Amino acid sequence: MRNGQLPWYARYRDPGGTQLVKVFGRKLDAERFLTTVEASKLTGNCIDAKRASITFRPFAEEHWAAHMHNLAADTTRPRKRSVLDRHILPTLGNHPIRAIEPSIVATAVASWSQTLAPGTVGQVLRQVRQILDAALADGLVASNAAKSVKAPTAPRRRDVHRLPQARRRTRRTCRDRRNHALDRP
Repeated sequence: MRNGQLPWYARYRDPGGTQLVKVFGRKLDAERFLTTVEASKLTGNCIDAKRASITFRPFAEEHWAAHMHNLAADTTRPRKRSVLDRHILPTLGNHPIRAIEPSIVATAVASWSQTLAPGTVGQVLRQVRQILDAALADGLVASNAAKSVKAPTAPRRRDVHRLPQARRRTRRTCRDRRNHALDRP
C-alpha cells in the first residue's frame, strides 16, 4: 500500500517466455502498460530487456565472431577488425545497446570526422549500421539508430580548366626541353 492506495500489478511475459511483473499506482497505468506490451508483441517490436541491457562491445564482438568468416582474409577482414578496434569500440563500446540513439551515433560520427577522411567515416558508419541491424534482427533494439545519421561528404573538387594559351605554353616548354635534351652530347 502506497499513499493509502493499493498497488496494481501488471503481469506479462517477455519474448523469452519469462513472466515479469511491474507495479503501478493506478489501474489505468497498469492497463496502458499491458496494452503497449501486447501491441509490441503483435507488431514484432518487442525488445528483450535483459538481453538488451548488454553493452555494445560484447554484442559487436559476438557479431564479429559470427560474420568474420564471410570476409576476405587477406584485406577486408584485417581492415574491418582494425576499424572496430580503433574507432567503433572506443566510442560506442560502453553504451548499453538499447540506449544507443541517433544523437549518440551522430556524436560518434562527429568525433570520427575530426581525425578521419569523409570516405573513411562513411565506412565506419556502415559497419556500425551492420552491427545495429543485427541487434534489430535479434530483437535487442526497436530500430537502427545509425540509419538516420548521415555520413559526411567530401568537399567537392573544383575542376580546373586551363586556358588554350596556357596549354600552348606548356606544350612549347615541353618541346623546348625535349629538344634541348636531344642536343646534349
